[in-house]
Amino acid sequence: MLPDKSIWIVPGLGVESALDVAGRLASDDAQRAIQAIKAHEANGGSVAASCTGVFLLQAAQLLIGRRVTTSWWLAAELRQLESRCIVDTDRMVCADGPVTTAGAAFAQPI
Repeated sequence: MLPDKSIWIVPGLGVESALDVAGRLASDDAQRAIQAIKAHEANGGSVAASCTGVFLLQAAQLLIGRRVTTSWWLAAELRQLESRCIVDTDRMVCADGPVTTAGAAFAQPI
């Protein structure tokens, strides 16, 4: 099989608080997405997510050892869930290998 060079843009989770993240990640559709994201990256694909979508990448174990970012109000939760990554909220976008993370959707300068 040829490596997949496509980039997937991962949508947000549609939650309004950090407390809602774990519940949303436990849903069947989120679990299917996590497995698909993990397989995509393992086959050479890249992924990008912003805000709560970064937690799908975390659940797929793609943040380990990487510099990442998310929305400021989610940073503490992300650090708690994945202590093996560097959460850098001073950056709007972090690209580290095949993983790109960003703060809130549409918050990046044009």
